[in-house]
Amino acid sequence: MLDNISRFFLNFSHDTIIIPLIIIGYIWIDRKVFFHGICLLLTSMLLNLALKITFQVPLAPSLGKEGFAFPSGHMQSSIVLYGWLFKSLNKLIIKVIITMLLIGISVGLVHLGYHNHFDVFGAIFVGLLLIFIYSWFLKNFKESILFLILLLFSTLLMAYIGLLY
Repeated sequence: MLDNISRFFLNFSHDTIIIPLIIIGYIWIDRKVFFHGICLLLTSMLLNLALKITFQVPLAPSLGKEGFAFPSGHMQSSIVLYGWLFKSLNKLIIKVIITMLLIGISVGLVHLGYHNHFDVFGAIFVGLLLIFIYSWFLKNFKESILFLILLLFSTLLMAYIGLLY
């Protein structure tokens, strides 16, 4: 039973749910909020890979997969996207649903053995830090400057990944 509940919540950290959610949100809910969510998510993906190859914590052998576990990519992506929506959309029901989703995803990742608590907490920390920094730049600079900063940061991340990976 707990395995099924965990799998249900983990579905919300997969691209099969995230991509349609972003498209629907961009078209029908709020273009600006979802555009910034997309920017954050893409930046987070690059940052997550850079952190994984920096720390090189292997995935659990029981998974039978090669790769690195820290920080959890699914948790970091979920924190960044859903955290941004939590911050940006001011409806109580959305905030409650997002809180439940994030708790369910984090518990599911640990319960099913995909990650340990450190992988999940590391992803939560990095995701929240990224949202905070992005929000600060968005508040204090023009959007065009923010996108130049994102472009530079992403380019540096890609160069770093290319050199080490």
